[in-house]
Amino acid sequence: MGYNIAHEKKSLLVIKAIECLMGLDDFICSLPFLGSFFKRLYSYFRKHILFTDLIHIMIGLGLGLIIASRELFIFGIVLIVLGGLGHLYAFVKG
Repeated sequence: MGYNIAHEKKSLLVIKAIECLMGLDDFICSLPFLGSFFKRLYSYFRKHILFTDLIHIMIGLGLGLIIASRELFIFGIVLIVLGGLGHLYAFVKG
């Protein structure tokens, strides 16, 4: 096989995209209002991984139940509210 310029360009594009995503936290932290909000949540979430995982799983399950089943709609809403309250708790403690 010969030298593939298209493959090299694609690899460089992927590397550039990864570099942009790695700077995403810094960009969000520099935003006027959202930056301070993000910093407070992040400072709590990085120390409490299990709590972070649980509230995000609750939100994901809640959305899934709302989309999938009319009978479990209320349970989905409860899970989303609990996930939102978990974010509020993290913001207050962060």
